[in-house]
Amino acid sequence: MLGFLQFWFCNFLFCGLLVPKEQIIWPFRVVCWMIPFTWGLESLIHTEFAGTDFSGAFLVDSTVNSRGFECDTDVNEIYCKGRTGEQVLKSLNTNYEIAQPENKYARNVLIVLAIAVVAKACYFVLFYRRTTYSKGPKSSST
Repeated sequence: MLGFLQFWFCNFLFCGLLVPKEQIIWPFRVVCWMIPFTWGLESLIHTEFAGTDFSGAFLVDSTVNSRGFECDTDVNEIYCKGRTGEQVLKSLNTNYEIAQPENKYARNVLIVLAIAVVAKACYFVLFYRRTTYSKGPKSSST
């Protein structure tokens, strides 16, 4: 159970949600690229927000406001992140680098599959080495 909790803690810590990847020291930054949770969460966040319209804001011309939206007067600026999902993702990206407004599904799926293939290959190599180089069962001396 403790191993499972450590696994999930490492996933959340190194996926770029809690701590930006640039602020993680280089030996641990490698872990950021090896965790499939990073790539899956990026796609999940994009799926959740992209193509959705939100209330509390209205679209304006980019000459009026560079963000492309303005918040309603009765909505607090803290809670107003945009009218469209892409605007919300851009607003969230200022604090959370994992919230990307660009669609990267194909890349993320291929990376997760590559991680799975490498992990499976390592498993087969270890399995082969342990079964091939064993001395066999010990005989009982009676």
